[in-house]
Amino acid sequence: ILIPEMGLMGAAISTVLGYFVGVLASIIMARRIMPMPIPWKDFMLCGLCAAVMAIVVACLPQFGGFVELMIDAGVGGIVYCLLAYGTNAGGVRDLLKRIRTLRISAEELTL
Repeated sequence: ILIPEMGLMGAAISTVLGYFVGVLASIIMARRIMPMPIPWKDFMLCGLCAAVMAIVVACLPQFGGFVELMIDAGVGGIVYCLLAYGTNAGGVRDLLKRIRTLRISAEELTL
């Protein structure tokens, strides 16, 4: 339906929508077989971090080429990591604290 009117962009949109419907159907069927809680708060925080990262990357200057790709990827990764740590999205800050505690405990054992 979208391909004749929009060409390649229509194909991309159709693909994304198709995958979305497939994932949604899989979630619905899986919840019937084995109900599991969905961590909505973490889901929304990760989505917010991704949206802010996308806005920041979209505001970067566009000059093309591999260098721009590396700058966009680097800035995007740093922004997302800082936001995820700051909001504790997915419990990332708590996980890093546990890792630091385990590392300190392991160092004390070797001394």
